[in-house]
Amino acid sequence: MKNTYSSVIAFVVLFALVGLMDGCSRSDYVLFAKNYDKQKRQHEDRNATEPYRYKVRVNDRLSILFYDHPELSTRSIGDLNKDVYGILVDSQGYAKFPIIGSTKVAGYYEEDLAKHIEKLYSEYIINPKINLNVINKRIVVLGEVKNPGVVEITNETMNLFEVIAKRGGISKIGKRNGVVILRGDMKNPEVSMVDLTDMRSILQHNMMLEPNDIVYIVPNLNIVIEQALPATQIFNSLTSSAVNMKILTNF
Repeated sequence: MKNTYSSVIAFVVLFALVGLMDGCSRSDYVLFAKNYDKQKRQHEDRNATEPYRYKVRVNDRLSILFYDHPELSTRSIGDLNKDVYGILVDSQGYAKFPIIGSTKVAGYYEEDLAKHIEKLYSEYIINPKINLNVINKRIVVLGEVKNPGVVEITNETMNLFEVIAKRGGISKIGKRNGVVILRGDMKNPEVSMVDLTDMRSILQHNMMLEPNDIVYIVPNLNIVIEQALPATQIFNSLTSSAVNMKILTNF
């Protein structure tokens, strides 16, 4: 009876160790580990999509350069200092410009807004030419990256891998197969999850992030548990309990 009980305890110890080691050594920790050779999908086989175009929204800041009228600009030609203030789009979607005053700007595509502003200024200036940009485009990166925070973007979109790299890469306890992307209105966001260890998942998802996206790297609970209570401690604790139980049963 005693031998049987000891065997059960030993089996439980062995099972716990194997399970813990398996959880910490799975291939989902490595990028591109799955379906690399099996995935045959080509980019040209995908459905064609329209190029992404950014729409101006509330709380954006607009940087404007008038080529012939620098006094109306928020920055100067050849100025290497970044325009960090610009013109704020207020809560009603309006922005206040010199001469033309408060103008509705939210909802316009960037390039269309530039043409619209040029048209309004043409009533006061002969053939106005401007360059307009939204200067506070950003992507928020949270969770298990080495340096969580905000990534500023100057292009229309940015690759997911580039964004993660800019925040120092995924941390040791970050789950490579648990990258969550939140997009759109926070009251009803579009949520997607990308498995960076699976080529099929990577090719099926759009790796190009848009301004105001939120990227969240989920923690790998197996590694968290291992760091909180190493396998050696588990083994020592269980074996100690087994020994104590055996001693008690001898009395």
